[in-house]
Amino acid sequence: MCVATSLYTQFTAFSTPTSHWIGFQFIQGIGAGFIMQMCSLAVQLELKKSPDLIPIGISLIMFAQLFGTTVIQVIAGRYIL
Repeated sequence: MCVATSLYTQFTAFSTPTSHWIGFQFIQGIGAGFIMQMCSLAVQLELKKSPDLIPIGISLIMFAQLFGTTVIQVIAGRYIL
């Protein structure tokens, strides 16, 4: 994700080719997939002795990821734009 984010700085208004922004989003998607998978695996590893708690742990991780993204987007939209 860091690589894709740094590549986004190469964008210029109205002149960035479609192939660049699609490729950069593809790279970011791969990075995001790895990050989301790591959290899920960490929860499963930590709770392996209590298998009944694994769904709760994964649900909390997913909630935190989605809620955090929503809050940051609201803050960015309110104060940056």
